[in-house]
Amino acid sequence: MGRRGLGIASLAGGLTEESGSSAAEQIIARVAERRPTAVAAFSDRCAVGLMHTLIRRGLRVPEEMSIAGFDDIAAGYAHVALTTVRQDADPLG
Repeated sequence: MGRRGLGIASLAGGLTEESGSSAAEQIIARVAERRPTAVAAFSDRCAVGLMHTLIRRGLRVPEEMSIAGFDDIAAGYAHVALTTVRQDADPLG
């Protein structure tokens, strides 16, 4: 990303929807021109909290902010359209 001139930022995250919501509030507090256009979240639960808060605050997902989660737990929820990384723990173990 650095070679492409794209900024990289890291925010505190966690395992819960609340941690994603907190990160979303930090993102929203930035000047619009300095906000990221994409977020890779620590977990799907964190990503769902992030997504919910951004939408509730008026940002369009994915048009204004792309979000990717990790662990594929949101795939079971038809009302949540979330890009996620599936990690098959059993074969990896």
